[in-house]
Amino acid sequence: MWQFFIRKSRIVIVFSFSVRSQTVADINGVTRLPKRVLHAFTVEECILRGHDGAALKCPFHSDISVVNIAPDTVFLDISRDYLIQPGSVKRGKLIGRGAFGFVFKAGVKISDANVHDAALKMLEPVEPGMGARATSVSAYKAAYTKWQRDPLQNACRAYCTCRQELNVLASLQHSHITALLGVCPRPLALLVELAPLGALNNLLSNYRRSGARLHLSVIQDTASQVAFYFRS
Repeated sequence: MWQFFIRKSRIVIVFSFSVRSQTVADINGVTRLPKRVLHAFTVEECILRGHDGAALKCPFHSDISVVNIAPDTVFLDISRDYLIQPGSVKRGKLIGRGAFGFVFKAGVKISDANVHDAALKMLEPVEPGMGARATSVSAYKAAYTKWQRDPLQNACRAYCTCRQELNVLASLQHSHITALLGVCPRPLALLVELAPLGALNNLLSNYRRSGARLHLSVIQDTASQVAFYFRS
């Protein structure tokens, strides 16, 4: 008989065995084996520990590295070419706010040891830096407070968002789509090629305000990009 119950974000499975001898049952009665307890960890707990760089706590084995339990929660299952260490990234000025957080201009050293310009898309709250607008500072404080209120939920949401972005960007190779450079696990961020002219929606807004018309080649390139994205 198996019994399942949850204790402080940890799944505990209790195995209870009762074996009855088929040959001498009437003489010796029922033979009972002692209960054995298997301690397991939830995926969410592994994600949070991996995010914080902390070890899992086991009642029997003390500290256990997440790398040995769930290596995918610290992105060890992806190609090493896409795994960028924090020391290889130099964060620059804030250039925008994306759907999931701040976007910074950054310099990143990849396999060729050269520094490449990149857009650093943060998936967790980080300070916007000196000279940031008051609205950006307020957005950071609100996001930070929300994260501190429920770090488990927010760390899992950021991890799932990162995985979704990786699945899409890693499969896209197109001259009109900014390529994925990699993922930085701490603080959690995606690095993509830097678009030198900025976000497309800002450029289109400027065209709209000025009354200028888009050149046919721009429309064709945009349509080609969108068509490729949906085919992939």
